[in-house]
Amino acid sequence: MSPALLQRRWVPWVLVSAGWAFIAVFYTTQSGLQATTAGVPFGWTRVLRAELVYGALWVALTVAVVHIDRKFPLDVPRWWRNGLVHLGASILVAALHPPVMVGVMRLLGWGRSPQPFWEVGKLAIVASFHVNLTFYWGVLGVRYILRNYQKYSNLEARLAQSQLQVLKMQLDPHFLFNTLNAISTLIHSDAEAAEKMLVRLADLLRSSLDSSNAHEVSL
Repeated sequence: MSPALLQRRWVPWVLVSAGWAFIAVFYTTQSGLQATTAGVPFGWTRVLRAELVYGALWVALTVAVVHIDRKFPLDVPRWWRNGLVHLGASILVAALHPPVMVGVMRLLGWGRSPQPFWEVGKLAIVASFHVNLTFYWGVLGVRYILRNYQKYSNLEARLAQSQLQVLKMQLDPHFLFNTLNAISTLIHSDAEAAEKMLVRLADLLRSSLDSSNAHEVSL
């Protein structure tokens, strides 16, 4: 995928949604294969719906994690203070996600249970707390990997540009010296050819000045 396409605001979130959908399918197939191997009946549709709701909530939580990290980044000198904020946020997210998921499932008519809402919610917290905690820090880790990759790519591009400028500074004086030397040699033996070379050199220097910001310079 081209860097220009990735700069569009909607593209990263499409990729995030696709990633969580993949995770939902992955966990569904894993649970289904385990149940099938054990000879236990498995409701593929029911489990897939639950996993998709789980992932959809995490799409929204990914936005929240990114927002928190923008206000409390970890790549600062006193990172541990912001780290405590993230620790508290990760615990809160890990605890709130399961009961919210239970509520959404019931609203959609997919999670009917004779047990009271809070009883089911508590069971869901116990079942998913540590996984959600891992997901929070995983999202944060992926964010920093992508940020560092982008910084590295930008630094690499600037380095290449600096090397190009240094090369131009080294190349242009040598080229000019050699050309002037050739003209001085011709000026006594073939004045007309020397004059043509001077005109061409003047055109080249003018063109070089006009394109001083270009990445390529015609020689």
